[in-house]
Amino acid sequence: MFRECLKQVKENRGITGSALSQVTGVTDARISQFLNGKRDMTCSNCWLLLEGMEKLSPGSIESFCLLLSGKSSQIELTEDQIADQVI
Repeated sequence: MFRECLKQVKENRGITGSALSQVTGVTDARISQFLNGKRDMTCSNCWLLLEGMEKLSPGSIESFCLLLSGKSSQIELTEDQIADQVI
């Protein structure tokens, strides 16, 4: 469940693996392995990725918590994605 929520927040907010790698110091390959279930994820790894997502897209932690609690079923869009829809 944690992986799926992390993955959904990352995708919904348009956060790339390389950007997340730059702010966390975790390699892009390792992030992919965590999110795709090919490597175990500890609580500290999860928190590190969440903090990185929050730096890149404020509100990511809140979105993660809402998804995890089942209180959010809405798809979130980044400002760029919203602008693309409007234009």
